[in-house]
Amino acid sequence: MNIDEFLRQSIQHNAEEAKRLMAEKKQQRVAEIMQNSGMKSRFKKRTFATFVVTTENTLAYQKALEFAENFEKQGKGLLFTGNIGTGKTHLAAAIANHLMQNLYTVIFGNITDIISRIYDTYDKDSDVSTMEII
Repeated sequence: MNIDEFLRQSIQHNAEEAKRLMAEKKQQRVAEIMQNSGMKSRFKKRTFATFVVTTENTLAYQKALEFAENFEKQGKGLLFTGNIGTGKTHLAAAIANHLMQNLYTVIFGNITDIISRIYDTYDKDSDVSTMEII
């Protein structure tokens, strides 16, 4: 093996190892974000790919996907309304999971869960401030 071949193989090996380490580090960070999100385990597998699109919920699906994919540019939130069983929670979880996979910090829950997390910050021994939750 000549020096050029040796260098080429070394560079390729180092590049592959760097990609593997970066992917591993990202997965560790995603796991940490998910752990701190408050998301219950049953919602952690809710994605856009697992959402069943029907004629009744196509627009909600499209808006949710667009919101998640363009989150950085969004100037406002997204509100879901509708009857029980129409997929509101699934879409909210899909958005949250999409954002967490892209390293955004997310707090997931209904209004009672979120108010409870804020209330817990009033404890003098709390590790998190009210503003961090908000």
